[in-house]
Amino acid sequence: MYKKAEESFEKSINCDSSIYDTWAFRGVNLCCLKKYREALQCFSKAIKIEENDPELFYKKALAHFDLEEYEKAVKCLDQTLELEPKHVEAWHTKGLIAFGQEDYDTSLDYFNKALGIDKKIGDSWFYIGNIHSIQKRYEEALSCFDQAIKVNNKDFDAWYNKAIYI
Repeated sequence: MYKKAEESFEKSINCDSSIYDTWAFRGVNLCCLKKYREALQCFSKAIKIEENDPELFYKKALAHFDLEEYEKAVKCLDQTLELEPKHVEAWHTKGLIAFGQEDYDTSLDYFNKALGIDKKIGDSWFYIGNIHSIQKRYEEALSCFDQAIKVNNKDFDAWYNKAIYI
């Protein structure tokens, strides 16, 4: 399906390469094909056409994230947040990057910013619970895992971690 879509995107771009949505959706399609370098080129072309769309920077950040280019991902996330300060997914993704780098205080700050925008981000609750458990604050961890479960009662990881820390 994605390969067929790629053919259509190519033909669409050959007809008119000035439509940023075409570049953006082609980038998303390429990400689905795990062709992240090509996707980054598409997102960059879309941004040249429409430089004020926070979603373009966010999608570009995700491609960098998938390539484990975290510094570049953070730069794109910062651009996303400059354009849309309440972009909950950008705050959450910054939290994931900081968590992966074991910068738990910064990670906690980013996850809390995401939750300040939308309390129903179960993954943010889950990661905050993990931070509390790493820092041996088990009651707080359990409370966060409970919040993650409230958001999604089929969250295996939250149930599992809750079982460990009860």
